[in-house]
Parts: sequence; structure tokens; C-alpha cells
Amino acid sequence: MMLLLREVSKDATFRHLVARRFAVVRSDSARPRRIQNRNVMLWLYPGASGVKTGFTAGSGFCLIATARRGDRELAVVVLGGREEVFSDAAALLNHGFAAYELRALVEEGEALGSVRLRGGEVPVVAGQRLEAL
Repeated sequence: MMLLLREVSKDATFRHLVARRFAVVRSDSARPRRIQNRNVMLWLYPGASGVKTGFTAGSGFCLIATARRGDRELAVVVLGGREEVFSDAAALLNHGFAAYELRALVEEGEALGSVRLRGGEVPVVAGQRLEAL
């Protein structure tokens, strides 16, 4: 599910749609109908930006949730949950925002030693900045 989310999140239209609390469905034969997104994370979790709720008999209650704080966006997937998957997702997001920070591991141009090859040693220098949680 996370790999699928990573791919579809590249699409700006998808990101816009899953972040909406309400939408209006228009029809040629009936009045426009206002529908509400059932993802309560959009109302209750600060920075929530989507994505999808669901339920099947086989998988139980499920939620894929994303939230943004500053320049960091996290995603969680809760599958086979109790009736209240929103609390589980919020707890996971809270942990992610509190327990991890983005840090530079290597700066561009930083000398990283050398590699011994046949005929001598070659210096190793970072070609770009590398960041990780």
C-alpha cells in the first residue's frame, strides 16, 4: 500500500482530491449533491492531507493517512484495525513527527576518505548532500 501511495502521490490532482473535506457531484438529471469525505483525520489531525479509509470483511477497518508539518510529510498505513483506526494512525504520525528528524548525513563536496584500487588510492568526495531521518 505504501508503494502504491508513493506513486499516486506524485500526481497533483490525486493529492488535491484526497485532501478535500467536501466535494460537489453534479449531474445533468439531478440537483448537485454535496458529499463529505469520511476521513476524520482531515478535521481532527493537524496537518492531515489525505488519503483513504476503507472496510472489507476480510481486511477489517483500514486507513492510509498522510500529514504535513513544515517541510516534512509522513504517511501511515493501518490495516485490519479495530473500528477506531484513526487513533492508531494519529499515534503513529505523532511518533513519527516527535521521534525522528531530518539530518544531513553528508554535505556536497565533503571528503569521505579514499578507496584503494590497483595502482593506488582514489579520494572519495560526496557528489551531493545526503539527508535521512
